[in-house]
Amino acid sequence: MYVPYKIGLVMFMVFLSASNLIIGDIIFSKHWVHTRHVAMYVGNNWVIHAVPFKVELTFLDELEEHWAFKLLGGVDSIYRVSGASEEEREKTARYAISKLCKPWNMFALKEPSIFWSCSKLIWKSWLHGTGGKVDLNPAGIYTSAREIMDSPHVYLIAKV
Repeated sequence: MYVPYKIGLVMFMVFLSASNLIIGDIIFSKHWVHTRHVAMYVGNNWVIHAVPFKVELTFLDELEEHWAFKLLGGVDSIYRVSGASEEEREKTARYAISKLCKPWNMFALKEPSIFWSCSKLIWKSWLHGTGGKVDLNPAGIYTSAREIMDSPHVYLIAKV
């Protein structure tokens, strides 16, 4: 899949593949009204996300065709957490993977809740993986993809 990447006014194409991503990169769908889906690259060509009815792994190569992304128009952008060490990234991915098959709820509260939304999975994984250093949404009782995108801890690496 090719994703345009903007640097100033210059546009060029970047091939979205596992070789261009690092563990912990955050992949956002396009949006419909205020809804946006989010997933995280966990290495070895896998991404993790929470979809009805559970947290699951999807091959990176199949992400654009996954119904959760396709329903909202496909991949929109990829963000990277700044300042995280390789060890923190791996710990973040391990935490996320430990939530496989956990129950999904679109409006899952941050704490306490047994349910996971796609945004909560990313927020909580980064919070745990960095020992609290990276809080992608410090306010509120739940988190959204938009709040993660607006976090000062992330920056855009690719945009459709």
